Amino acid sequence: MIFTGCNNIDSNDQKITKEEASQIVIDERSRDCCDDAEILSITSEPDKYIIKLEIEYINESGKDSIHKQTGRLKLIESSRGACKLK
Repeated sequence: MIFTGCNNIDSNDQKITKEEASQIVIDERSRDCCDDAEILSITSEPDKYIIKLEIEYINESGKDSIHKQTGRLKLIESSRGACKLK
């Protein structure tokens, strides 16, 4: 039991990985906008990821952030404003 807690020592208690953050954005934006979102880039900051995306079907590009501890998604910018086409 001594080895528990030793994993990811350099992660600063980071809970959300880049891959998980990417999937959160893809799932949420694809659901909101009725088509698959494509991740263009992911930038890691101390407490969040900044994710640039594109949804070709509706000619939208934008930028979201995902908080590393909570997984909370926040729209930073969008070429179409808030995307709700349901």
